[in-house]
Amino acid sequence: MDRFGAVPKEVEELFDGLRLRWQCRQLGFDRLVLKNNRLICFFLDDAQSMYYDSAAFRALSGIIAKEGALRGLKLKQTPRRLSVSKERVASLSAAQDVLEGLVKKMEDVMEVERAEAAL
Repeated sequence: MDRFGAVPKEVEELFDGLRLRWQCRQLGFDRLVLKNNRLICFFLDDAQSMYYDSAAFRALSGIIAKEGALRGLKLKQTPRRLSVSKERVASLSAAQDVLEGLVKKMEDVMEVERAEAAL
C-alpha cells in the first residue's frame, strides 16, 4: 500500500508473471505452461545451447534426478524438447513457489560445487 491505496490485484498478478519469467530464465526454461492444475516448464529449444554444458544445468538435472520424485517433478524428453512437469499446481503463486524452491536448491548446489572446486 502506498499513498494511492492498495495495489490492484491485476498489478500483483502482472508482477507474479514477471517473477515467474525471471525464475524460468534462472533455471534455463524458455517456456512455462500452467493448465489444468499442471505446471510444465520447457527447457531451451536449442540442444546445442551452451546452457546444457553449464553448471546451472548440471545442478538442476542433479536435483531432479535425486529429489524429483519427492518434489513431484517428472522429467520428459521428446525428440524436440526437454521438459519438467508437476501435477497439482493450481495458481501462479503455487508455480512461483515450485520454481523458487528449485532456484534456491540450484544455487545451494552450485555454491557447494564452487567451494569444492576452490579446495
